Amino acid sequence: VGVAFKVAHALLGEIPKDFYYLVAIGTIADLVSLTGENRYLVQQGLKQMQHTDSVAIEALANVSGVDLRSIDEETVGFMFGPRINAVGRLGEAAPGVDMFLTENPNHALAMANMLNEKNKERQAIVKQITDEAMEQLELFPPLDGASVIVVGKIGWNPGVLGIVASKLVEKYYRPAIVLGFDEDKKIAKGSARSIEGFHMYKELAKNQDIVS
Repeated sequence: VGVAFKVAHALLGEIPKDFYYLVAIGTIADLVSLTGENRYLVQQGLKQMQHTDSVAIEALANVSGVDLRSIDEETVGFMFGPRINAVGRLGEAAPGVDMFLTENPNHALAMANMLNEKNKERQAIVKQITDEAMEQLELFPPLDGASVIVVGKIGWNPGVLGIVASKLVEKYYRPAIVLGFDEDKKIAKGSARSIEGFHMYKELAKNQDIVS
């Protein structure tokens, strides 16, 4: 989002200050370090949201049970971000974009309610997959000395597997790879999360013959 903001700045020939709130949401939700210029942009974006005329932010605050004046980085990270991301994780991200583009308060609220329901659906799916992954680990524990957890199953939604991998890392403190198997395409697609001291990308690169 920071790069997109800079491109907009270059194309417009001036700082697009009206977009500060979008930069703040994207920066916080993507867990970017809040230092230097990022910190300034987020500060300005949070102030903008606290006194917003954006029907999308008002709608998000409504479905999240948040007072506009109290919006801070935790609000964005734990309330707004998951709802905005949920629809894209489960399907097309277009409804979220639609919510931010509309100027109709009723339409924005309808979209925000849909995002809220999708987030609940996403939470349920994550819990189900996490439970199934832990059951696999109980039935087939990693080999002695194995440093990486690898689990997978037919039908697991690839859009949420990064969250599941993070939960496994949190519980077992081992790098985790979580895969969803597609029987028709004969491929496995998923996400990986690691721990300090284990460079997941470098380790996967050593096995390029089986990883595309």
